Amino acid sequence: MPADLSDWLLPMLCETCKAINFESLAATRTGEKQHSRLRVLDLHECCVVEAPPNCDYFALSYVWGPPSDILGLLVSNKDELCEPGGVDWSNERLPKTIRDAVGLVYHLGYRYLWVDSLCIIQDDEVDMTSQIAYMDSIYAIAIVTIIAADGSHANHGLAGWTDNPRDVHQLIVKVSEGMSLMEHVHLFTGTAYDNCVWKTRGWTFQEQLCSRRKLLLTADQAFWICSKADWCETISLECFPEVKVTSKTAMGNASLLEEPPSGMRPFDLRAATWVLGEYLTRSLTNQGDALNAISAYLYRLYKCDPFGQNVWGHLVIMRFDESLAWSCCDGLKRRKHKVNPNPFDSGTSEEFKISFPGWSWVGWEGNPRGWSIFPSALGFIQYELEFYILDLDGRVKELMTSRVFRMAAQYMTKPDISRLSGEPESKWKGETHIDADEFPDDAPFRDSGHLLFWTSKADLFLKFEAAYPEIDPLGQQLMNCYIIQEDGTKVGELATSEFPDTMGDSFDGIRTSKSKYSFFVVSRKYLEGQQLIATAELNVLMLQWEDEEKYVASRVNAGTVSEDAWIKCEREWIKLTLT
Repeated sequence: MPADLSDWLLPMLCETCKAINFESLAATRTGEKQHSRLRVLDLHECCVVEAPPNCDYFALSYVWGPPSDILGLLVSNKDELCEPGGVDWSNERLPKTIRDAVGLVYHLGYRYLWVDSLCIIQDDEVDMTSQIAYMDSIYAIAIVTIIAADGSHANHGLAGWTDNPRDVHQLIVKVSEGMSLMEHVHLFTGTAYDNCVWKTRGWTFQEQLCSRRKLLLTADQAFWICSKADWCETISLECFPEVKVTSKTAMGNASLLEEPPSGMRPFDLRAATWVLGEYLTRSLTNQGDALNAISAYLYRLYKCDPFGQNVWGHLVIMRFDESLAWSCCDGLKRRKHKVNPNPFDSGTSEEFKISFPGWSWVGWEGNPRGWSIFPSALGFIQYELEFYILDLDGRVKELMTSRVFRMAAQYMTKPDISRLSGEPESKWKGETHIDADEFPDDAPFRDSGHLLFWTSKADLFLKFEAAYPEIDPLGQQLMNCYIIQEDGTKVGELATSEFPDTMGDSFDGIRTSKSKYSFFVVSRKYLEGQQLIATAELNVLMLQWEDEEKYVASRVNAGTVSEDAWIKCEREWIKLTLT
């Protein structure tokens, strides 16, 4: 093991540069542009500066931890910190992790470092929104992202730097004179990474996904990860590029950051569904960051592939209608925060701020391990219904434009429909088209977070039953919640028997609802395998009315119903606004 981290890293950095053949590490992707308002720490002048053109800088990814009196860039101290000598690296209010990163970058012979707390004005919402909008480029253009994966707060420091040594354990067995065997190190095998706080946090997830080159520092190992190399501190793998000590699922999808071969799609969108599902297992200190903390990844997704378009965290092309039937089995409650969905063109004006929509997973908090959300198979299937989005003025916009539809047609998946008899949807489905409005440059679209679509609605009852009556007759461990008609005929089942805090107790002693609830169809249900199989079941959402006369409602739960049973119900074809 090298005596000093920088002695190991600097040669690798140089060799990696040669392998990638970059004249300037800042220009790492065709068309990549440095954010015009990018600030960095100038380690020579000891201050915050506007980044010079084609700036070669390091970025830092770390855990903030509990709130404390740490030094940050504020409106009140901006002028002071931007003056030469304005940042004292020995200031105890400067977290130790940042001080260590400054020392490491300086020792490697570089001048600039990007750190969120000192390069974004923390109490200026306009600046915050602007910087977050370009977060993907901030990390992607950085020479290296230093990942401080050890410790649970910003004052922990960098593992392996100065007075914070790494505790490296490596089993070595001497076989003969001049020959020994040593264990092969992997990120998830015998290293501290798997239990570190950094990999549980929401913001750090997109920071790793958007970074091209990563120096990952754990309590017992240092890793270097980039598109050309995959190395660790304790084994000399520089001569064995085929050996991997990390994994794409661990450290992100590199194809988001590289140009694809000519004629090929940039990446497999199935990776995006995995990323979004994994993100939901991460924790956030501020629940209002639910979309911001993954927005950099989502924005880069769309820049890389027009099929990567998303609406409130749901991929438009990836069976959007089915993704509306997400569920969470534990601790579900609404997020009350307001956000600005149009940061690039509307600043942070209060008139453009809206609540998180309840139809999207971003509108809810839940147990990180309880989510069931995105269809995983790649393939565009024409929606059963047509979805539109409303702007703040009530104007209507197509969710999937005709241009995107035509582009996606060549990738359309033809599901197996052998389980369907005839065209059963014709018995419950009416006209789905809604006339869309034009959005000229002087009157752009301002997202309201509301969906608009024609759908089939039925008012039905709920019935709870013990999931395992033989061993748990009262259902204290797990309950099934069935959707039934008034005569008790089963129509379908809810995904979870838990209801959010917006619902009151409305069930009698035999656990059957006293009144009806409204349900509406969002999609057909498909089984996934080598081929998508269309089933005779429909995905439905349970409603809570906000204005029943105008058909404005929010979702409460999701479930599935038998298509045949749904057709036999008393139904209504309505134009629904889903908030």
